[in-house]
Amino acid sequence: MRPNALLAIALISGLLAAGCATDDDGSADGANLVVGTVSDPVALDPAQVLDQESNRVATQIFESLVTMKPGTGEVVANLATSWTASEAADEWTFELRDDVEFHDGTTFDAEAVCFNFDRWYHFEGIQQSEGLALFWNAVMGGFADGRSPSLYESCEVVGDHEVTFHLTRPSVSFLAALAVSGFGIASPTALEKYGADDVGGSEEAPVFNGTFATEHPVGTGPFVFDSWERNSRLQLVANEDYWGDPPAIERLVFVPIANAAARRQALEAGDIDMYDLVDPEDVDVLRSQGFQLLERPGFNVGWLAMDQRVPPFDNEKIRQAVAYALNREELVGAKYPPGAELADQFIPPSLSAHADDVPQYPYDPERAEQLIAESGLSGADLTITFAYFSDASRAHTPVPQAAFEAFRRDLEAVGFKVEPNQLPFSPDYVAAAFSGGTGGMYLLGRNGDFADPANFLNQYFGKFNEEFGFEDQELFDLLARAEGEVDLDERDRLYQEASRQVMEMVPAVPIAHVGTFLAMSPDFEGYVPSPVYVEPFSLVRTK
Repeated sequence: MRPNALLAIALISGLLAAGCATDDDGSADGANLVVGTVSDPVALDPAQVLDQESNRVATQIFESLVTMKPGTGEVVANLATSWTASEAADEWTFELRDDVEFHDGTTFDAEAVCFNFDRWYHFEGIQQSEGLALFWNAVMGGFADGRSPSLYESCEVVGDHEVTFHLTRPSVSFLAALAVSGFGIASPTALEKYGADDVGGSEEAPVFNGTFATEHPVGTGPFVFDSWERNSRLQLVANEDYWGDPPAIERLVFVPIANAAARRQALEAGDIDMYDLVDPEDVDVLRSQGFQLLERPGFNVGWLAMDQRVPPFDNEKIRQAVAYALNREELVGAKYPPGAELADQFIPPSLSAHADDVPQYPYDPERAEQLIAESGLSGADLTITFAYFSDASRAHTPVPQAAFEAFRRDLEAVGFKVEPNQLPFSPDYVAAAFSGGTGGMYLLGRNGDFADPANFLNQYFGKFNEEFGFEDQELFDLLARAEGEVDLDERDRLYQEASRQVMEMVPAVPIAHVGTFLAMSPDFEGYVPSPVYVEPFSLVRTK
């Protein structure tokens, strides 16, 4: 056992033991569920976090107007019972549930919905950064100050339980986008009482001066915040007044264990009941021991990005040469989890907008060398900075160290000189990527938040983006037209054309669509992995 594994297990020893019988009426049965997580959450205000561990907890506390059917990308009712769109898809009206209260006893209604949307629209300063308001930036694009065009225009209270959203342009993806955790509705009373908007520090290291995001997160969800000992233990309890089916789990505990081997050993020792991101080599081992291995579909894409503001990546032939130089097939086949699929574009194949005829870049070092020669660059011009992380893994990038080492060999074999730039994943890495601070080339990717091609193309390639550093108004216009197209066949055709243009330009080399595994004690059932990470623990119960 590795020393850090021993330390991690020591830290979690003595945690609540799991398992009691489920009550016949399906209500909370006194059982505890202990979840081992990759890291501690950053904060619990879903509108101001981007990391998966924060969102994993926040989605148990907060709910959006719509959600996804468990295990799918299908939009279903949640705090809204029904909805209609105008013919142009620029006005969306929602009927709301009339039997919901926030955890603090205040009423959920149309005024509360509009309060939340107007709060997000009026974010200022650091709250507008990609590192905090990721979802708002991705879906709406701008804020009330008008510095960037915003999809959101206003929220109108039509009745006590009816709201209409007015958009500045048509949007077909608006409905699905509302299902993401960043649009979870919070108690207006709690937001004001506990200083939710008192945020300082920097984008890389935000400081939540108020206590809403750390001590008083108040939503409508099936679990209620109970306590949080930083970097040790976060506990939620069942919401006894929940409007839907009550959770069978009474106490839901999250324990950060950074080391993957330590998470496996904690599960084997019975100190935790489940964990995410099982190492590929542990899948069969745990299955043979009787643990449940739950597979999450690979609705994501990992990539090797190139910032076009940094030479030589401003040269299209160089970017294409990089694509031909990488032996992605060998890396994915040798190091990625079972079922990982080589990617040739950014839209996953499960979406109908996936194109069958994008430009292909098979492993071809001779073609890479030819393109380098055609670029006119040589010698010191071919020195590139390659950023990566090695202290964490992500679903879309499961083996970053191995990927860096393999790609470095491939790139140097065709004439590039690679200068490594190893960064810690949290908090520096993503912030560096989002601010153009990686030095040029870097590994990253994205997990799908909702089942729409806009989630994969518009966010990154629909406007100037610090991550890729290019301007292409023709592509920007094409993606805006695709996002607002109400004829779904025509919409798919437009997105397929956009994928062809993106892959001709190669702002990044797609690597793979990667499924992931969760391991769970055989004593529990009901957990449903989701391609878009909408995974309610309220469905879990003891056997």
